[in-house]
Amino acid sequence: MILTNELAVEMETKVSFIVNKYASSYNREDLMQAGKMGVIKAANNFDPTLGIKFSTFCEKYILAMCFMYLLSLKANMLQIF
Repeated sequence: MILTNELAVEMETKVSFIVNKYASSYNREDLMQAGKMGVIKAANNFDPTLGIKFSTFCEKYILAMCFMYLLSLKANMLQIF
């Protein structure tokens, strides 16, 4: 699937919604960036023949990339101490 500008803008609202759940104590822009990376990965792996809506498919990738970012922050903090 090709990630078009329209699709990127549509998914930005979904990324923003998901990021707002976790952005209270973390940098929102960094989480937004991680979520957008999830949209790109989802677009590369999406198969429309499976009968799943792209927004539903994309949500898991957005969450995964945000959690990976948060885990990397935690790992970096543990290395400091």
